[in-house]
Amino acid sequence: MSDDVHVNLTREWTERVPIGMGLCPWAGKSLRSNRLRFVICRETEPSQVVAAVLKEAHLLMDEEETRDVDNENDDQHAFFTTLLICPNVPQWNANFDVFDDFVRTIGRNKRPNKEQKECIQYDSVEDNLKETLSRMQQNITLVTFHPQFLRWRGLPDGIDVGSTILAHKNIGGLFQKSQEVFPATLLETTNRVFGRRRIKVQFHPQQQQRQATDLVEPAVRSADTQYVPVEWCVFDVKPNNDTNLPNPDTKSRQQDLPTSSLSLGPPLPDNTMHRSPYPTIHLIRNQDLARLRARDASRVKRKNAQRMAQYNKMDSELW
Repeated sequence: MSDDVHVNLTREWTERVPIGMGLCPWAGKSLRSNRLRFVICRETEPSQVVAAVLKEAHLLMDEEETRDVDNENDDQHAFFTTLLICPNVPQWNANFDVFDDFVRTIGRNKRPNKEQKECIQYDSVEDNLKETLSRMQQNITLVTFHPQFLRWRGLPDGIDVGSTILAHKNIGGLFQKSQEVFPATLLETTNRVFGRRRIKVQFHPQQQQRQATDLVEPAVRSADTQYVPVEWCVFDVKPNNDTNLPNPDTKSRQQDLPTSSLSLGPPLPDNTMHRSPYPTIHLIRNQDLARLRARDASRVKRKNAQRMAQYNKMDSELW
């Protein structure tokens, strides 16, 4: 299949779904100002795609540096963004999780561990590009699109308001999760901003978890209320029973549990808006994200949450 076909199908999907349905404000701004780039990556190996991602990130970061950041009216360089289409990596076409792991690994702002290095074939990446990788991770956000996109699931049967669950806590301010999980009571299963992707929980006071503090991270010792992603939760405790708290000796040490092991509920319709024709990486400059006013971002999130139920009823051919 030619590059033009890949680009045209992806462009048509982008205009119809994320932009046409008002789901992505920065992509819409970029398209209207002719600053949305559709780029084909012909590479067949993950390590080769890393180089392509870094090339596009470098272009975006250089464009950002030419902008007059002190001039609020300087929109000449604002909202440039790139969709990197990757149709030729066999393992990505066949498996969303493999592709998603790759995107998350190169996008996170930390040195990759051994498993993550294998995921992106880090040792095969040229040394001069590794510095660019570190710079990109601080300045660019990567978003995953895939024909089989499946990241968000609902709550399992029997879990509702009042249930006791285990959950990671947000300890970094930008949804950086704790390594350990902690007992919490479910307060809210859906809301106007996040829909059903995140739930509101009240973490139990420290004395309910464990008297000793050696298993409790300093940043998460006090009880508090948070909205946490459903995939951060473990649902293997009895619902609506605060007296049957999990044993911290065995539960609080669970780290980065895969979604497949958490007995989550059915897929949410939210997944459909990320189902592009081909595995695709969306590169967004963090400065552009910051330019979107908080109230505008909240408005978009509320609109998305309201529309998700409608999307689930649409014919599958739409996607």
